[in-house]
Amino acid sequence: MIFQVIGDPTKYKENVFIIDGERYKAYLSSDAVRQHLESMGEDLELIVFIPESFLIDKTKEDFCESLSEKVSGFEVEVIPSIGTFSGMRFEGSVESVITAILLQMVERKPKRFYVDITTGFNLYPVSLLEAAKRYLTYRKLEKILQGDEGIQAFTIFSPPILRDVNEYNVEIHTLDAKAFFSLPNADIDSLIILKDESKRRFGAKVGKINKKYNTVKSEFRSIFRELRIAYNAISLNVPLAFYEFLEMVDVDGVEKEIISFVKALLEPVEDNAERRTRLPIDGVNVANVFYSLALYKSIREFGKTLNKPEVNEIYERFKEIYRRLGINVNEYFLQRDVEDIIAHADKLEEGEEILGILKHGSLRRSGNEKRNFFAHSGFLEEYTIIEKRGGDIYVRWDKQRRNVFKDWLFDPS
Repeated sequence: MIFQVIGDPTKYKENVFIIDGERYKAYLSSDAVRQHLESMGEDLELIVFIPESFLIDKTKEDFCESLSEKVSGFEVEVIPSIGTFSGMRFEGSVESVITAILLQMVERKPKRFYVDITTGFNLYPVSLLEAAKRYLTYRKLEKILQGDEGIQAFTIFSPPILRDVNEYNVEIHTLDAKAFFSLPNADIDSLIILKDESKRRFGAKVGKINKKYNTVKSEFRSIFRELRIAYNAISLNVPLAFYEFLEMVDVDGVEKEIISFVKALLEPVEDNAERRTRLPIDGVNVANVFYSLALYKSIREFGKTLNKPEVNEIYERFKEIYRRLGINVNEYFLQRDVEDIIAHADKLEEGEEILGILKHGSLRRSGNEKRNFFAHSGFLEEYTIIEKRGGDIYVRWDKQRRNVFKDWLFDPS
């Protein structure tokens, strides 16, 4: 899939684009690249973004008809404009442009894509590039625990197109972005930045949109709460939480609804012959919402592979995760605590007993339960029950303490 922002198609002339020594005639460098890659067996769609300012005196269909005279097999998507064109003022922000492009990428979910940054008025190719980086981060987070990114991105650019030059070398370079195992700072209730004046002008409209999408916002809050617990269970080494109370639901439907929600927030709130105004969207926060969903998907996928809370399985499965994430200290402490459980489980022939009784002969209370809970991989000895069955050792928490432990994982401080 190739993404490119373009301007007025009537102003593009045919040129010769040279790619890896091969020459291709085309009106757009992206079309030349598509020809080149298709010659090597790669099948690509061309997605063309057009700023809405080009549709002041024409329809999207008119635009497509003009472009189809020079390029075939493309899809057009309209993105917000910023500035004054043909006497009409477009009020918005770069984040609106970036977010609009990001939503298109998230909806299409390409695993291999190209962004052509050779055309478009200054801020648009920059916005395309930023949206591509955010999308890359999103896709990498979807598989961060699996270690299988499977996502590839490239940039396309050529020298500036000049009137008296008709041959251009096209360069294709790898595009990358980093994804870290950290909890995104996502707030579904603050996707719009409303200050005093904008609150007065647009508060009612924002309220109406929020009301329409109140259900999905509530669903996201629940998902983010569970994500926070699951994230802390991994980062703070409390693996038993995955077996005891993490549900990890499918979020694909929620993601689609959030895309619709953000699109609604991107719609103009004021639109007349002189001015088109959009809400000041917090694009970074929007990206964090999608990062949260992506991270949740990866954690959920890992959770679905777990079987029963047998101590050796717990150690082996979480050891893999800790090594992949580079938090080897968690592996060390988990190994220490699992070996301690195994050693004291030898006192059982079959059946079950509280870990503290196995260790001390009687139940003792910790001086600081929360501290000891996190210091011993969540196996708080007075509330961890050991069961020995058929030579295997299983662990679980006292049911009466599960909600307490869940609260601790939500807020470890």
